[in-house]
Amino acid sequence: MLIDMMENKGAVFYVCGDAQAMQRSVLETWQLIYQEEGKKTAEDSIAFLKKLQSEERYIVDIWG
Repeated sequence: MLIDMMENKGAVFYVCGDAQAMQRSVLETWQLIYQEEGKKTAEDSIAFLKKLQSEERYIVDIWG
């Protein structure tokens, strides 16, 4: 469902929290979900996240 919403329905993904560990953990987890659920490669997941960032659909607000 998450993959469908991101790929086909224009959903926006917000990450908000601690810069030390959370941002990287969320990014790595998102990549794994996209790979496993979307049956994509690691390269596909990185490219998709970069696309979402350029479209301002993967938004990060971190502090620390």
